[in-house]
Amino acid sequence: MEKETVILERLAIVEEANKHQERRLDKLEENDKALQRLVTLTELQKETNEKISNEMVKFGDTLTNVSQSLGEMNSKVTSMESRMESIEDQQSKFSINWVTTIGSTAGKILVAVLIAATVYFLGFK
Repeated sequence: MEKETVILERLAIVEEANKHQERRLDKLEENDKALQRLVTLTELQKETNEKISNEMVKFGDTLTNVSQSLGEMNSKVTSMESRMESIEDQQSKFSINWVTTIGSTAGKILVAVLIAATVYFLGFK
C-alpha cells in the first residue's frame, strides 16, 4: 500500500506539472500567434514605407521641375520687362506733341495766308 500511495502522490505531482506545462504551452501558442501577426504588420509597414519613399522621390523630382520652370519664367518675365522698357523709351522719343504740332501748323498757315494777302493786295497776280 505504501507503494500505491507513493505512486499516487507521484502521479498527482506529475499531473500538476502537466497542467502547468499545458498552461505554459497555451501562453506560448498565444505569443506565437501575436508574433506572427506582428511580423505580418511589420512587413506591411515596410512595404508601405517603401511606397511612400518612392512617392517622395517622385514628389522631389516634381518640385525640382517646378523650381526650374519658375526660374525660367522669372528669366522670361525679366527679359519681357526689359523689352517693354525699351519699347516705351522708343515710343516716348517718337511721340508727337500735339499742342506744339498744331501750334506750329497754325502758325505756318497764318504766315502763308498773310503772304498770300500781301501778294494779292500788292497786285502780284
